[in-house]
Amino acid sequence: MSIRSATSTIALRIRLDYGLRDRRAEYVELLHAALEAGYELISLAEFHARAPAGGNWAGVNSNRRLLVLRHDVDIRDLTGNEAFFAVERAVGARSSFYFRRSTAGVHARMIPLLLDEGFEVGYHFEEAAALAKRDGLRSRTDVLRRRQEIEEAFRRNCSAFRHRWNPHLESVAAHGDWINRRLAFTNHEFVSPALLAECGLRFEAYGDDIMGGADVYLSDVARSPLRWAAGYGLADALRDARGPIYLLTHERRWHNAGTVKLAADFDRLADEFRYRLRA
Repeated sequence: MSIRSATSTIALRIRLDYGLRDRRAEYVELLHAALEAGYELISLAEFHARAPAGGNWAGVNSNRRLLVLRHDVDIRDLTGNEAFFAVERAVGARSSFYFRRSTAGVHARMIPLLLDEGFEVGYHFEEAAALAKRDGLRSRTDVLRRRQEIEEAFRRNCSAFRHRWNPHLESVAAHGDWINRRLAFTNHEFVSPALLAECGLRFEAYGDDIMGGADVYLSDVARSPLRWAAGYGLADALRDARGPIYLLTHERRWHNAGTVKLAADFDRLADEFRYRLRA
């Protein structure tokens, strides 16, 4: 992707973000609809703890009307994430929040509150992407050759996250970055079950035991219009009585924090310039 193309992509994102209305009321409506339909609103940690062996719910007689709530905290929008927290706490839901190293700090006062209320706080990891950008790697093969360094960085960062933010860290979730798409790799593929166990982690949010256990996985990561991936959202899944439902949401898709989003988009553009200078 050229600098011009990257700039155009970011310009589109800014235009869409600034035109976004605040969707808090819509989120409240969706959670109430789930509750009225008999769904229990739980975190990924709770879902993992309840899942049958192998994560396969087929044939399980217990109630599968579970709505599993996950938030990836990609930008420094404290207000947007506090809104998610407030809404869920008010309806008796519990969810999982995954913080990047770059976003945990601004949420320092919120993280202890999440833990006190029984929410899950996890690490949103991106070691492979960070290394690829830092060293200007130019192919998937280049990244795969650095597996040992990536795994070591993951160990260090999990330990640091546990020490600073959550001493009872149970899980992690891979972050998706522009360099992942550019070089055709995922951060998830560098984290094996053995590495998770070594780091004292029970699961990764994209692991087979989680993804395979859900009847449907829903994400708000989509291009214009900023709604639901594949055009299938929570209202559709509730209408179809799907379950368990695994729902991923991001603050920037629901809260119109213009200045925070603008700063994140300029960080993205600076990333591109630095990468091109090194590649």
